[in-house]
Amino acid sequence: SRIIWHSLKNVKSRGIIKRDTEKCIVEIAKPVGVVGAVTPTTNPIVTPMCNAMFALKGGNAIIFAPHPRAKHCTRVVTDMLNDAIMKLGAPANLIQTIDEVTVDLTGELMRQVDVVVATGGMGMVKAAYSSGKPAFGVGAGNVQCILDRGIDYEAAVKKAIEGRIFDNGIICSGEQTIIAPREDYDRIIALMEQNGARYVSDPAEKERLRKTLFDEKGVISRLIVGQSVAKVAEMAGIEIAPDTKV
Repeated sequence: SRIIWHSLKNVKSRGIIKRDTEKCIVEIAKPVGVVGAVTPTTNPIVTPMCNAMFALKGGNAIIFAPHPRAKHCTRVVTDMLNDAIMKLGAPANLIQTIDEVTVDLTGELMRQVDVVVATGGMGMVKAAYSSGKPAFGVGAGNVQCILDRGIDYEAAVKKAIEGRIFDNGIICSGEQTIIAPREDYDRIIALMEQNGARYVSDPAEKERLRKTLFDEKGVISRLIVGQSVAKVAEMAGIEIAPDTKV
């Protein structure tokens, strides 16, 4: 959220924001009104913070429809944001949230606001696009990390693991998969183990881990989302060292 703040801080967001003299085009930005933001359980703090900054920077109000499991922390974030901006002269309740959120209320919010910003599962994003209002949506993250030949593998592996373990891996921008040159595979696996990774090679362990991570349809199990590596290993019946990170 700090990165978003610095990227927006000194950018003009209303009135004339650009002049293209060659094409004789003048770009004029104006508020749209009320933004409806559907936010996920996997990122219930930073997503509302960033959505609020985007909305207010453009001169809009915003209402959150959080995932039911994230309603309490979204309320805390909403109250903190309102307290901060009211001290700067903003009107009361410029940022709001639905406290007892339901599918029906979320759908009604998307139909009533001026623009929808949706973050979460593909079903919810499709609902936003079908709401009849302009919508910007982003579904589940699936970051593919390609390690090219000739790079510093030691530095790259360390960064990939740091990205993967942040907040127990719930952030959609965290590295999901490493794609590496075949001839350097063993070296990269060794570097991962040196940086706290547990490499599962035993067929029986692999199967137990697979059944723990995915449901019968091959979808990530909601039971492991946001859990520590120790908890997932316990659920899968796999022994790991105390310093295992991923």
